[in-house]
Amino acid sequence: MSWTNDGANPINISAIRIYFDWGKNYTHSFDTPIQVMPDETRVFTVYNMTPPVEEAPESWLHYYVIYIDHVNSTTSPYEELSPIWFWSDGDFAVLSQDHLDCLIYWSKYMMFFEEGPMPFYTNISKVQVLLMQAMFELSQGIQIYTTGIFGTAKEHLANADSLFDEALTVWDERGTAMEDSNRNYQDAQASYYNAQANYYNVLGDAARTNAYGWLLFGLGWVFIGIGLIVYAIKKPKAS
Repeated sequence: MSWTNDGANPINISAIRIYFDWGKNYTHSFDTPIQVMPDETRVFTVYNMTPPVEEAPESWLHYYVIYIDHVNSTTSPYEELSPIWFWSDGDFAVLSQDHLDCLIYWSKYMMFFEEGPMPFYTNISKVQVLLMQAMFELSQGIQIYTTGIFGTAKEHLANADSLFDEALTVWDERGTAMEDSNRNYQDAQASYYNAQANYYNVLGDAARTNAYGWLLFGLGWVFIGIGLIVYAIKKPKAS
């Protein structure tokens, strides 16, 4: 924390004290008071062991106040003066590991509740079943979380997480297999229709060739007939 002496007189700081609404002060005392001159800024590092949730309940945020304790001199004997208020707020949280894990799962799947159910379009029955199971576990975990039973809530949220992962894996494996199968079927269909087209092209060529043959054959008989007529015309008559 950083503090500036904006007064007109030196301040002899003997301790930094933080009071929490569970009725406990956490104090960092200095062996010798630290004198801060007017307009001077000092930075202090304050830390403490976070209390267990049995002492500081994790179901709500806590209020705290930071005080600067100071004395009249830097040498003993000291006379304590009225503490200086430094900061206060009401957003201090104490979390168990189960509570923290629940929040991590919540941050991962909060979109299902803030933006509505996500659309899952799949015709794979196994995936649909897994997704329904996952959504049920997720909803149940969130409901239990709101009651403050974080260990049980974590179990349901962890189950939901595993089911979502399994659903995505099955979707990927079977969906890819279906796509490959459809693509192979489409390729086979295309090959079949290409073969059919080639077959009919060959038939068409054969039919044209046959037609040309019959045409030539017919023309041949026509020419023969014409030749016979000419021959008959030119043939001398019998006397």
